[in-house]
Amino acid sequence: MTIKQYIKNDKKYYMFQVYLGKDPVTNKERRTTRRGFKTKKEAELALAKIKVEIDVNGLQSTQIKTFKELFDLWYEGYRKSVKGSTLLGKKTILNEILNHFGDLEIKKITIAYCQKVTNLLSEKRKAWKLYIPCIKNILKLAVNMQIIKTNPMDYICLLYTSDAADDLTR
Repeated sequence: MTIKQYIKNDKKYYMFQVYLGKDPVTNKERRTTRRGFKTKKEAELALAKIKVEIDVNGLQSTQIKTFKELFDLWYEGYRKSVKGSTLLGKKTILNEILNHFGDLEIKKITIAYCQKVTNLLSEKRKAWKLYIPCIKNILKLAVNMQIIKTNPMDYICLLYTSDAADDLTR
């Protein structure tokens, strides 16, 4: 964790390598190397910033970045916890969720995007409310794995259908 000087193209630069801890997913040691600092002070500041980030947020797993990767991990547990017929019945819902979220980076999924998808599903699907708990549970796994701090699905506004509005007036 010491800062070292090195020479490249007849110029002095500084670098460091720091131990980050064990990855919560793989349980392997994680280290990072940063190079190219023009002054020792720059390197010290970058090192301090990394240390503070780890103290505040802990070691973040780099193994799972996209919703699809998270979905695959969640699905492994889910499929073992339900009957085959339940899984078959949810196939359309799960595929539609992947269509909307699959390629997105988990950290970039916003409340606004989740609300937009919810609104779209409510217009397209009669059983749109079945999608919400699935998305919520998948993103809850991301919270539990400390990939994100809060679940954006916890903050969406559920829309009332005409049936629900009728129920409220009775």
